[in-house]
Amino acid sequence: MLDQKVLVRWRGITSRKNGYFCFTKKTEERYCDEGYWVSDGEEQVLRPSNSELLGTKTTFRYHLRASNTKTDWYIREYCLDDHFRAKQNIPSHSGEYVLCRLDYEN
Repeated sequence: MLDQKVLVRWRGITSRKNGYFCFTKKTEERYCDEGYWVSDGEEQVLRPSNSELLGTKTTFRYHLRASNTKTDWYIREYCLDDHFRAKQNIPSHSGEYVLCRLDYEN
């Protein structure tokens, strides 16, 4: 099971039917005493068909530190593109944060 300390570090965590959502700083390292998060593949570009770049999505997997074992917990991190954010008049300081979806793969 995922350590509850990991959840406490994140801001505004909300439970939904399809996972947990929160905002966290883009630069925060993703680790705790019991484990750490590792990128699980390449960053994916989010671009609606025939449209401008919206942002990126990156998936991270949780690993247990003691056994170096990959778990079934994952985070999908969503980040808005700087140009898209400016065009939509979204404050620049919001670029410091990303939206994360935390879930468990059965």
